[in-house]
Formats: sequence, C-alpha cells, structure tokens
Amino acid sequence: MSRYLLLFCLALLFSACQTVNELPGLANAKKHDGQMVYQTTRTSIVGDVILRTQPSGDYDLIFSKGGAEMLQLQAHDGHLVATGLLARNGWTGPVDRTPSLLRPWALLKQVVPYFDSNQASAQNGKIWNATFDRKGNQLVGAKVQFYRRGSMTFSFAH
Repeated sequence: MSRYLLLFCLALLFSACQTVNELPGLANAKKHDGQMVYQTTRTSIVGDVILRTQPSGDYDLIFSKGGAEMLQLQAHDGHLVATGLLARNGWTGPVDRTPSLLRPWALLKQVVPYFDSNQASAQNGKIWNATFDRKGNQLVGAKVQFYRRGSMTFSFAH
C-alpha cells in the first residue's frame, strides 16, 4: 500500500514540473502572468496563471494551484486542446463544440483580443461581459463573467 502512495506522490510531483508546449504561431505572443480566481456556483479556485495571447484571440493558458496543473489550454485557429485536473480526461476539438465543463475556457478566445486594447469593458450579448483594469497601456487585471457559467478574475504582475 505505501509503495502505491509513494508512486502516486512521485507521479504528482513530476506532472507539476512539465514544460509548456506552445502551439506554432504563438512564439511572439504577449505574455501575462499572475493570479486568477475561477468561480462557478459549485467551486472557487485561486491559483497562478500564465497566459500567452495574440490579437486574433489564439492563446495558451496554464492555470495551476500549489504546483498542480489545474488546466492547460491551447486555443489556436478554432481548435482547443485541454489537459489537467479541470479537463478530467482531457479534450481536443473545435472551439465551438467544447463540452459544457470547458465552455467558459473556450469562450475566453472571444475575450482575449480585448486584453491588449484600450477598452475598459467588452461584452458579447448575454454570453459574457468583461471589465479591464489598466495602468497606462499595461493590463493589470480583468474580470470576465460568463452567463450562467461562472467567472474568471485575473490579476497580472508587471
């Protein structure tokens, strides 16, 4: 029994030390690092976030808590790849066919272009709305509310 516990702990430790696999075309992306709060009606998770964005909305995101990878997303050219604890068994497919559990994360593709604009807020009807906190031209925070699907609050270090 203790052998299995040791193997499980080692697997968890090494899985938390993965490197980020960037999708082609995101090498020159804008990088935002900081903290994020992900909230739904059932859960609230605070963790570290690394977000690489492009004006097209393509992005790579790593959300981790205490070294454990909660979610890694790569959204590129209408395709989404999700791995990590929040993705359960992982998922790959078109952004517009994302399962309901991952839908807010897929919708983030629509919000990302506003991260580097000068707008104080943006929305897509009753699907999502977002507000942005900036210091000069630098994004220092964002709150994204997804209709009936929770919210993401970002705080970025600069």
